[in-house]
Amino acid sequence: MITKFKTALTIVALALGLGSSAKADSSAQGTASKPAFTLQVGDVLVEKTAQGWSTVKILAIDKVSDADDSSQSDTAHLLIYADQTTKPSMARLPPVQVLHAPLDANALLQGWERIGHAIPTAEDMVGFIAYLKSNDFARYVKVTGQDINQLMDSAIAHYRQANTFAEAKKYQQAVVEYSKAIDSFPMLFEAIDNRGITYMDLGQFDDALADFEQSLIINPNNFTAIYYKGRCLFELERYDEVKALYIEASSRFPERQDVLAPYIKLLSK
Repeated sequence: MITKFKTALTIVALALGLGSSAKADSSAQGTASKPAFTLQVGDVLVEKTAQGWSTVKILAIDKVSDADDSSQSDTAHLLIYADQTTKPSMARLPPVQVLHAPLDANALLQGWERIGHAIPTAEDMVGFIAYLKSNDFARYVKVTGQDINQLMDSAIAHYRQANTFAEAKKYQQAVVEYSKAIDSFPMLFEAIDNRGITYMDLGQFDDALADFEQSLIINPNNFTAIYYKGRCLFELERYDEVKALYIEASSRFPERQDVLAPYIKLLSK
């Protein structure tokens, strides 16, 4: 998860042209210049670029605690507006282009200008809330003011209903109920696994593969997801990937050689 998160920061920085100019300036001067302002939630910032003007609003700032690695910096969660040729103003902000993007906050301290401040609206926060739901569920629950027990009860109820549909071979209905369970509690990897298996029953192996990969992000030691991921890859004729996956899995789960070894043997011929 950490690697994926850092990669996302890098992609956004490159897309916005952030960070590179500030780094070059610091190198040229020998020391980093003092920021012109302190970032705050609700700040609207603009930057002049070769293509025109970039505009962002800060939705949230994740502070690095004193106990954390000093090499880490704060993360700003941004609403990104469309670039335009003329300098934006608070009265005439461009249309929203990206609902949420996390970025190293230091990248906003050089070359950017604050043109105003407006507390993020519920509409502004849609992308950030969706991000929290998938990446930091505890914080999502806190920010949205929901009851974690009610969410879990709802997820379990849908999960059980989905299992009933799956056992009756009502696969489409099962997928709908598993999806509702996952929507209520995205960390319920058992529901993700079972939806993946149901997708396999429907012959939708790409969808199933995506579910097992998501399940493994939540629980990397989930053998069920590993095994069925291999089965999906096999059905998709991605045999080298199946072999590599199962060889690696056999070293981690030697007690499951009974199900892995036949595929390894078959794919080694």
